[in-house]
Amino acid sequence: MNTELLAKAITSIVFGIVGTIFITPIFIFLRKIFYGPFINKKLVERAKVKGNVITARLIKHYDDYDYNRSGKYMTNGKEIGVYEYEHNGRKYKYRLISINRLPQEITLYYLNKPKKATVSNDIYITQRSPWFRSFLVIGLICCLISFVCLINIDF
Repeated sequence: MNTELLAKAITSIVFGIVGTIFITPIFIFLRKIFYGPFINKKLVERAKVKGNVITARLIKHYDDYDYNRSGKYMTNGKEIGVYEYEHNGRKYKYRLISINRLPQEITLYYLNKPKKATVSNDIYITQRSPWFRSFLVIGLICCLISFVCLINIDF
């Protein structure tokens, strides 16, 4: 294999990775805006139909602290609650961060694994989506485009 072609291939892979890194925030934003709200309601209904609804009880809670510039820990107004729920004799824990008062009981939903139970607003996060595969395809396309551009340019 020609060394110049090999160098261009390696450079195109690096450019493709860098391009993919720049595309990552755009993908996260698009998934949160378009995928989450529309698919979330459908996933909660699917969990209800399967009977995958669990009630979790608050076992402990504490304030969340941030380290500020003066070198002291100060509360940031958020409260962290640790909830415990049981499914088929096994106990699981769920952490919830809230700026409001934490309720004593919350309802959790899961699709397949009770270990991945979550509140209804975040159930789409645990669901496998086609977004990751399309993200990888776009990364590959970035690599191919940069390779074609580098082949056409003489050093």
